[in-house]
Amino acid sequence: MTQLAFTLVCSVAGLWFAIYLAKWVLRNDEGTKEMQSISDAIREGAEAFLARQYKTIAMLTIPVAVVIYLLYALRQSSGQENITTTQLAFYVAGSFIFGAICSAIAGYIGMWVAIRANIRTAAAARSSLNLGLQIALRGGAVSGLFVVVMSLLGVGGLFALLRLFGTPAQQIPFLIVGYGFGASFVALFAQLGGGIYTKAADVGAEPTWGQTWSVKWKRGSRKTTHVTRRSSPIWWGITLAIALAVGPICLNRPRQKILAR
Repeated sequence: MTQLAFTLVCSVAGLWFAIYLAKWVLRNDEGTKEMQSISDAIREGAEAFLARQYKTIAMLTIPVAVVIYLLYALRQSSGQENITTTQLAFYVAGSFIFGAICSAIAGYIGMWVAIRANIRTAAAARSSLNLGLQIALRGGAVSGLFVVVMSLLGVGGLFALLRLFGTPAQQIPFLIVGYGFGASFVALFAQLGGGIYTKAADVGAEPTWGQTWSVKWKRGSRKTTHVTRRSSPIWWGITLAIALAVGPICLNRPRQKILAR
């Protein structure tokens, strides 16, 4: 219990520090009106994309949670487990939904702060590169801290809650295994959705990106440069999908043995 309490305290401290960094970033200057007009357009597009993306993810999460519940509820019990298959299904499906919610919160807040840190970084860089770098790093740190904090708070909170109900510590990891799957499920579709969105933007901007730009190199001479882009986020999605498919298979064998204790 001491280790669990230490984990929860560290999680709360990390959450407080992430909020502090977000407030510090938002206190900085937003630049000129021309800069703000461009930033407002970017923010409007990003928030519209986030709203559409998380709505779609929610529409996919609920059916998957129902399928997980049915798979666990309808499975044949070994007779040696201390809980019924219905209870096990409820725990796994509930932790799946909770993990998806925590992952969505971390992703949304990270993006929310990032799109507001961009304009402040550009505004600060006009007068101080040091301040601009600080804003950029601290704005990005908010996203990283929220990912870690929501993971620790979610797993630690579920573990503490089940311990309060008298569940043996050896059984808890297999009751809340859905948490990691739910968090990875949202992260997978967020990566794929963001990659497709940016790839569509690249294709739309291809006429501009494909142009040849001439830049001054020396007095009386010019150097020609070409802009190209060859990145695809689809391979990231394929890798994560394979990990999600193989992970539960690897965890399946010791599950009955642990639950029987």
